[in-house]
Amino acid sequence: MPKDFQIKGLENAQKLLKGLDGKFTKKVIENTFRKSAQPLVKKAKELAPKGPTGNLKKSIGIFVSKGSERKRNLKAGLWVGPRVKGQSKGYHAHLVEFGTEDRTPKKGRFLVFEYNGVLVFAKRTEGMKPNPFMRPAWEQTKGQVEAGVIDNIEQVFLREIKKAKG
Repeated sequence: MPKDFQIKGLENAQKLLKGLDGKFTKKVIENTFRKSAQPLVKKAKELAPKGPTGNLKKSIGIFVSKGSERKRNLKAGLWVGPRVKGQSKGYHAHLVEFGTEDRTPKKGRFLVFEYNGVLVFAKRTEGMKPNPFMRPAWEQTKGQVEAGVIDNIEQVFLREIKKAKG
């Protein structure tokens, strides 16, 4: 068996791969994930309860998470779920997804809250049963989303290789 061997075309492959360095920018990765996550958004909106205002369904979308990128040393951070900033009003999503417990007053004799402009006094309130929509949406679409990420990254990779080849 020979001690020395040579792989033909290795230098060209290495140059090609070095040329791809920097092509997978944050924007490219975010766009890839946004495209891949669409089935999850659609399914979550389909499974979310409508409610009297429809705010929960309307709030489901894709948003960039700047803080998690730095904490986890990620190039991009995207989340799919109910949004709470700007016009979106999905701030109660966790209560719907996981439910709530019965509530009794911690101080005093009554719980006091406003409902339709009227002060309500109650000795206790019943909790709300969970109505999961995000987890089932993920479970039903994760194969599609994961395959979409792989396909979309592959498309970007192949497009950049073609550009680099000239």
